[in-house]
Amino acid sequence: TPADQNLFYDKLCRAGNVGACYRQGWALWSRNKVSDRVAAIDLLEAACRSGSAEACAYEGVKLMDVPSRGSDAIVALERACLLNSGAGCAHLGFLHATGKLVAKDDKRAVARYVKGCDLGDARGCYNVGLMAEEGRGGAKDLARAAAKYDEGCRMGSSTACTNLGFLYERGHGVKLDKARAAALYQRGCDGTSCQPPNMTGCVNVGRAYRDGIGVPKDSA
Repeated sequence: TPADQNLFYDKLCRAGNVGACYRQGWALWSRNKVSDRVAAIDLLEAACRSGSAEACAYEGVKLMDVPSRGSDAIVALERACLLNSGAGCAHLGFLHATGKLVAKDDKRAVARYVKGCDLGDARGCYNVGLMAEEGRGGAKDLARAAAKYDEGCRMGSSTACTNLGFLYERGHGVKLDKARAAALYQRGCDGTSCQPPNMTGCVNVGRAYRDGIGVPKDSA
């Protein structure tokens, strides 16, 4: 029987279910009210302290752009990664890769991305591929880039699908296969439940039909 989610989560959270506390915080944050978001952070912090990796990751992501809470965001994401949250590790990698809130450190970024990928985070895999393609945090390795893009694409990263298509179109790190490139561009353009459509993928699908790259030419 359907139940009121707020009452349901509140009851379970008060009974000590940290997963319910995380979900209650998630629901409150989505209301987009200042008072609800303050309450949401309190719930997420409590759930994080009690061992919810998902709560730590969500808290960290939401605090990244809150003035004066940058240090709290880092603490939350580090705990999330320690508790084996793939998303937490991937977001922590992003901070190190971009130098946001922490010193820029590509090697640390790669290590966090790799752990995130290993834990099943699609965007973590995409970023391992990107760093390998660009030679950041280690030697440039197009074969490794292709393998990680493939992993990320299969997990649901539309950006990884698009980037993998680019490698197949040019035969970089993989055997040249323009038909597969076009299919991957289409997959990137379609988007997934993990990520919205990748606009570069859509542009490349159009280019493929315009120029006959892996598909018959079709101007329309």
